[in-house]
Amino acid sequence: MKKLIMIPYADIKTMRGGVNIDDKERLNIYMKNCCVALLSAKHYNPDSDVALVTNIDVPNEFTKLLKNNDIIIINAEFNEFRFSDEYKWGLAFYKLCALKYIIENYAYDYISYMDSDVYIQL
Repeated sequence: MKKLIMIPYADIKTMRGGVNIDDKERLNIYMKNCCVALLSAKHYNPDSDVALVTNIDVPNEFTKLLKNNDIIIINAEFNEFRFSDEYKWGLAFYKLCALKYIIENYAYDYISYMDSDVYIQL
């Protein structure tokens, strides 16, 4: 059985992020959060594929950390499920693009996707 745990993360500079994070720092904050969530998912689920699904070029420091821990980086466009740039939570709908991309391009039996602000523990 092929299993995937994924975190979708999109960034489009013209779109508004969440209301709690300053746009100037959002990439760095979200990448740190994604790394914590992904590394903890891989630690407790070593037999599952764990992936960051994103529309961005992940900064080198984070790419290195993820790849050194057997975490996959999958690039998928944010080309559907889009709202106007002013919509407060518009970037959150990227998770639908990411899920659709995985279903159409990979053969996983189980797919779980999480937000970037989680930590997996037993």
